[in-house]
Amino acid sequence: MFWTGFSAIVYLIFMAILLLPLIFYILTVRRAVESCAPESRAMKPDHAWLLLIPVFGLFWHFYVVVNISRSLGRE
Repeated sequence: MFWTGFSAIVYLIFMAILLLPLIFYILTVRRAVESCAPESRAMKPDHAWLLLIPVFGLFWHFYVVVNISRSLGRE
């Protein structure tokens, strides 16, 4: 019983460590889009959080990168 609870805690800590860089990346992306004028934005800043959806996030990343490029290019 102890090892089951202990392994669950270790697993949660491991997953948190893996997700931390992604969360900082999303915050940076969101801040970059937010810094553009509203008429220059190609996407809404909050749409960056959709990167956290497991399979969808892989494809959404291409959308985010292209639209950040467009937004910064217009700015």
